[in-house]
Amino acid sequence: MSRIETKTGSVTLIPSGYTGLSNLTEYTSASNSYYNADHLSTNTEWRITKNQAGSVYYTFPAANIRSDATITSVSGRVRIRTYNQSIPSNRKAQLYVGTTAKGSNKAYSPTYTTDGALNTLNPGAASNWSVSDFNNLRLYLAGTATAANRYFRVYGADVTVEYS
Repeated sequence: MSRIETKTGSVTLIPSGYTGLSNLTEYTSASNSYYNADHLSTNTEWRITKNQAGSVYYTFPAANIRSDATITSVSGRVRIRTYNQSIPSNRKAQLYVGTTAKGSNKAYSPTYTTDGALNTLNPGAASNWSVSDFNNLRLYLAGTATAANRYFRVYGADVTVEYS
């Protein structure tokens, strides 16, 4: 009897760009946060327009997973810092495929620490993801400014995909 081998693998994606900026100002360069979520040395400060909901989509490179693979696990993280009286309301962090939301929203944590807070994303069940989804993966980040000087700082993010 011949033995069937299952080829398994994993890939970790980190942001490489952004799109869909709405009511946010890129106060420090977005490239400061094109790192994984363990990154601490630089960050991107996104300032929210007063009395507005601001948002941005971080984009990722294509995952290059073989087309016949089955997704077995999806996990994601983002490190964000907020500060004192500048914490936005309605905080959101959620994975998207194009314009389609995946999983559920993570209300990223308010934090006063220099290193920000490491937030675990909620991507949902692996069975709800397909290989092609990772060719158009985005991370939606948002917050609302009910007064002036609301912002959030992103250090980095990552999405790890396991497949067989």
